Amino acid sequence: ILDDTDDVMAVISKMNHPVIYGMGNLTHVLVKEMRSRNIPPLCIIDSYKESGCFEEIPVYNIKEVKGLEDEEVSIIITPVIGFSDVYKQLKEYCIKGKVIPIWDIIGDVELSNRLNYINRL
Repeated sequence: ILDDTDDVMAVISKMNHPVIYGMGNLTHVLVKEMRSRNIPPLCIIDSYKESGCFEEIPVYNIKEVKGLEDEEVSIIITPVIGFSDVYKQLKEYCIKGKVIPIWDIIGDVELSNRLNYINRL
């Protein structure tokens, strides 16, 4: 899904304080690529994982998120299904910022259209 990392990183490098939601395989690849280009995410949020660290990046369970109240963040949503549930959780826990599905960053129009349909966006 991250076939053209240069294009993806070009988009992410323009974001204000990128935050990643979701701690799956895609996040593992994305974080390593971001760190290699010196644009690490501010943190990673997940509703199932316990708080801790991954690749020296803070990981927060969504119930324990700290330090984002005064930040203008861009939240990259990595799960490809359940987007509306993630959006509701972010709102419920007062995590504010520009919410961006990963498929909008990737730039694959066909994939984006399919996932928007699946997620009813």
